[in-house]
Amino acid sequence: MARPEGLDNDHPRKHVNNLEGLPLRMRSAHYGLLENFPAFALAAALSQLLAPNNREVVNLLGFHIIAKLFVYYPCYLFGISLPRTFSHVAATAAVINVCWKLAAGAH
Repeated sequence: MARPEGLDNDHPRKHVNNLEGLPLRMRSAHYGLLENFPAFALAAALSQLLAPNNREVVNLLGFHIIAKLFVYYPCYLFGISLPRTFSHVAATAAVINVCWKLAAGAH
């Protein structure tokens, strides 16, 4: 946990607010993914109900996952800001695009 004393196994969350370095980046990247998950889950559920065979909607949802897991997360871990920002914006735009297409009546 980037602490000289190491992890207190009896109270593992005791020092979460004092994280630094890679452990902090890993925790922050994880929370970055969790913050976008509700919107993705809603878009995926709605697309399954309203347009299960629409390839464009499925591709946008797949793009969101690829952008978040294979670009955003590693860039966050290694501190590479520009691709991380672009992948976050693109992934969020993909989810918004899915919702927009579903609202417009995609089948």
